[in-house]
Amino acid sequence: MVISERTRKKIELEYGSIFGFNKEKTMKKLIIMILFLFTFYVASSPSLSIIQNEDIIKRITMKWEYEQEYMRFINHLGYRESNNDWTITNKINCLGEWQFSYNTLKVLGYKDITPDKFKKDPTIFPRDLQLKVLKELIELNTEYLNPYKNYIGKIIKGVKITKSGLLGGMHLGGIVCIKLYLTSNGVIDRADLNGTKISDYIKEFGIYNL
Repeated sequence: MVISERTRKKIELEYGSIFGFNKEKTMKKLIIMILFLFTFYVASSPSLSIIQNEDIIKRITMKWEYEQEYMRFINHLGYRESNNDWTITNKINCLGEWQFSYNTLKVLGYKDITPDKFKKDPTIFPRDLQLKVLKELIELNTEYLNPYKNYIGKIIKGVKITKSGLLGGMHLGGIVCIKLYLTSNGVIDRADLNGTKISDYIKEFGIYNL
């Protein structure tokens, strides 16, 4: 799904620069990177044809664009969960910038990071480690979504289903809530303690091309 210019401007106005929507700086970085890597590849493989070089540039560009989109998704999720505060613990003991539950941490192999320990000393779970854990969780959640790929592209109660939207919804409610929402055609739309529904996250985070 391609993010429209209107959507990008709306998010930038609402959330500021944390999502990296400074197009001028972003394009400058992309151009510099492509030129550098292109020069490197040509110098190291002078026998490559023009078509091969164009293919290399295309692949580099696509990878870079994906990584930028991925980081926008991650930062947006952190903003939604905690206002990007990696030291916070909520009222149900979910902790950090992305509000991990203790059960999630245990599943991912981080059982020593408990809410009580984190409240006393947040440095036991610094932001760089939180980011690592989040990426592991997204990878796991992506696997869990495999049986439901056929729903991507469909419209459920006015909400377009995308991979990024489903990943956002899974972060809120897990695979069970996603399954119930999809298989019931949106009739079962569970919410968290704050009243945020699965469909709210699917819609909000559905703007990313992941």
